[in-house]
Amino acid sequence: MGKFLVLSLTDHEEYILSRIMEIIAVEPGFDHIVTSHPCNTLVFPGLELRLKERTAYRNGELISMTRREFETLVYLAKHPSWVFSAGQIYEEVWGEDGENCGTAVAFVPKINANPVYNGG
Repeated sequence: MGKFLVLSLTDHEEYILSRIMEIIAVEPGFDHIVTSHPCNTLVFPGLELRLKERTAYRNGELISMTRREFETLVYLAKHPSWVFSAGQIYEEVWGEDGENCGTAVAFVPKINANPVYNGG
């Protein structure tokens, strides 16, 4: 049977939970999304999304991104291993019909330390 851990932390101590989740996230067998309660922070190996603050951090460094980029990243992070069309992402993030979204959903991979852009 699994083990349970119950923590009571204030908002000012939330960083403690984030650190614990970072450690757990890199352990083998923990290949799923790890969230803090009450879902204010999404933590992945090397990536932290702070939902209340609307900020993203890569290896502790703040990632500069637009509101739509952040919302897109959060949407994708909440659905690991799912595949979405540009229209589906547009409908969720912009809240409008995605049938004619055009190039609005051209998410630049700012979370990648060494992004590779394929021109074409």
